[in-house]
Amino acid sequence: MKIILIDDEILALAYLEQQFKRIPDVNIIGKFTDPQEGKLYILHHDVDVVFLDIHLPGINGIELAEQILEKKPKLNVVFVSAHDY
Repeated sequence: MKIILIDDEILALAYLEQQFKRIPDVNIIGKFTDPQEGKLYILHHDVDVVFLDIHLPGINGIELAEQILEKKPKLNVVFVSAHDY
């Protein structure tokens, strides 16, 4: 499975990466702190799942997911957040 991680916090990206390295057949093909860079990468590459922070600079993660899913409707999106609600 090819996954992308998008989170504006470097420590969160590092934690997610460490967790996924434990799972066989999971390949992290990109990590991004800039949501727009992550979006462009996803639109131009074969990606199975994106793990997407909800709170990102300049755009809400849910809005970003909607933009991506317009072009790649079969992409699986998992929202992640360290914020209390």
